[in-house]
Amino acid sequence: MNKYVELKTGDIIIFTKNSGTGSFTTVTDKGTYFMPAKKETRLNGTKIPIAKNEPFIFTGSKLLYVKGTHRIIRIELTRLKTKQTCYVSEYNMHKYFGRPENQLSYLNSYL
Repeated sequence: MNKYVELKTGDIIIFTKNSGTGSFTTVTDKGTYFMPAKKETRLNGTKIPIAKNEPFIFTGSKLLYVKGTHRIIRIELTRLKTKQTCYVSEYNMHKYFGRPENQLSYLNSYL
């Protein structure tokens, strides 16, 4: 698995950490976000844990803010298991997700 690669819309990525170390959290009237399983960073909302090697589809990204070398990028993923979309930060994308060499093997397990 490559650490830093260019993602294209429709690419399959997987959750690389252990099951339960992250979840999709839906906050009423705010949307659905990826949240790591850390007490100080939890949002109040409905949580659906993510399994290790669970596949997602990269559906796009949007640059929200840039100042000097600091930037905020909103990355959108679609969960194949539930067809639910969520937003992930660039930092959490690099830390918790990766693009496998053979994307089809992960996709076939959810079709």
